[in-house]
Amino acid sequence: LWDGAEAALVFSSGMAAIATTLLTFLRPGDAIVHSDPVYGGTEFLLFKILPQFGVQRFGFRAGDEGGLERAVEEARKEGPLKVI
Repeated sequence: LWDGAEAALVFSSGMAAIATTLLTFLRPGDAIVHSDPVYGGTEFLLFKILPQFGVQRFGFRAGDEGGLERAVEEARKEGPLKVI
């Protein structure tokens, strides 16, 4: 752990870290903006699991100039944007 850190979380996998972070901050009606493509496990979480909890996702192609901006604008129209 980092010297002088006040707190830390350690996970056995990257997917555990991603899922815990998203499920901590997202609530029904919230939105997430993400780049495409993403890791397969993360894609399953974004496309199949989070919608069951009322979380909307807005993707944009990595490298698409302006894609992030468009996705953020769309997400803000639908509800609180909590995670990018």
